Amino acid sequence: MKNKSANYLIGLLSLMLSSCFSTTPKYLFAPNSTNLIEIKNKGDLKAALNYSSTHHPSNDGNSGRQRSNGIDAQSAFAFSNKFAIKLDGFSKWETNRSVNTSNNPYQYLLKYKRTGEEFSIGYYTLKGEKKQFALNIFAGMGAGKTSFNGTYRLNSTNTYFYNAQHTKFFLVPTIRLNLSDNYSIGIAYKVTSLDFHNINTNDVELTKGLYKSFADKNSVYGDFVVENEFGFEQIKNLKFHLQFGVSKLFTSFDYVNEIGSVIMNQQYQYNNKFASIGLVADIKTFIKKK
Repeated sequence: MKNKSANYLIGLLSLMLSSCFSTTPKYLFAPNSTNLIEIKNKGDLKAALNYSSTHHPSNDGNSGRQRSNGIDAQSAFAFSNKFAIKLDGFSKWETNRSVNTSNNPYQYLLKYKRTGEEFSIGYYTLKGEKKQFALNIFAGMGAGKTSFNGTYRLNSTNTYFYNAQHTKFFLVPTIRLNLSDNYSIGIAYKVTSLDFHNINTNDVELTKGLYKSFADKNSVYGDFVVENEFGFEQIKNLKFHLQFGVSKLFTSFDYVNEIGSVIMNQQYQYNNKFASIGLVADIKTFIKKK
């Protein structure tokens, strides 16, 4: 009888621990900055290096704190007067941590790493007497990895892991207004179809619940992006750019939870805001100087 009671208490405690950690938000997707490097003529070759950060909606109720740091490398090359290619790569490191309060006695710590590469090809054109208006449309694909390690602590410490690969296809129409030689503003809307695969995790929620369901269904989201690019007369080959964006997930999922109930039209949690700041170098001009 004592052994049965002990086993029951251990099982109940394990279930409580699992349930608490399952309610901890897990941000399985975070947008990377969009490559809006402007090209104007055949032979243009430019490269950018950015610091980027993302932010999640504060709806988890746990007074969580997040840190997000990333590096984005981008490039663009115009191989004709109308067509160009772009190559991108990014790495992000994020931390999502609870705040220990009287209303939130349990503590969690999630550490993420996200990496990826993108390739796109597209059309560009310039309009206006001074070619101050630019229109671009690029289509591409990408691949990458997402992983996190989680630690949950109440009376004991439990650890969880999640690893997945992803592929994506995207379309990016962009308009840009060149207000002067040293300042322009670009607006883009990036539509992406994202597919997660090769998922490996020991988290019950990610194995059986909502986050498992998207392994069999692509998610579609859109990024609305605004970028300001500015330079100085004294530095012709370098420009600064500042980008802000908001991401919206359009796909919902139906899944069966742990007690067998079908929960319809659910969305997994994701980082919905992002920003980056960096430098754009005109490689073609540098090469000509040499």
